[in-house]
Amino acid sequence: MKKVWSYNFILIDMNSVSEYSQGLDMNRYFLSAAESAGIGLWFWDVQKENFFCTNLCYDLFNLPPGEKITREKFVQSIHPEDLSRLEKAVQQPIAEQTDYEIEYRYRVNADEFCWFSVSGKTVRQNDSLIMMGSVHDITRHKSADEQLHR
Repeated sequence: MKKVWSYNFILIDMNSVSEYSQGLDMNRYFLSAAESAGIGLWFWDVQKENFFCTNLCYDLFNLPPGEKITREKFVQSIHPEDLSRLEKAVQQPIAEQTDYEIEYRYRVNADEFCWFSVSGKTVRQNDSLIMMGSVHDITRHKSADEQLHR
C-alpha cells in the first residue's frame, strides 16, 4: 500500500500581523488615555441585556470588577429625581439609533450619590442594537456650581 503524505500550509502576511498588532497597541493606548482622564467606557447589547465596561466603570459605580450589571440593578441605583429623565433620554437613541448625552445621579453607597456625565451613540450591528459610550464622574463640578449659585 502506497503511503500518501499531505501537508497543510498556512501563509501569513507578516505586514498584516504587524498592522493588527499595532492596532491592538493603539487600542491599549486609547484605553489608557481614557482611564487616565477618568473616563470609563462601556457598551450594552440592548436585546441580549449584556453590559460590558472597563474596570474604571466598575470603580466609578463602586462595583466589584466583573460583576454582572443588569438593567434592574442599574435602575435601582439611579436617583429617584433623575430616573424618568434618564429613561426618556435612553428611549430616543434606542428608537432612532442616535447620539445621546445625559447627566444623572447614581448611588455609589448607602448614603452617597455621585453625578455622572454619560455620552455616546446607538448603532445596529448585525441583529443587535448596541448602545456604547463613556462615563465621567462630574460630582466635583456639580458641587462647585452649586456653591457658586448659593
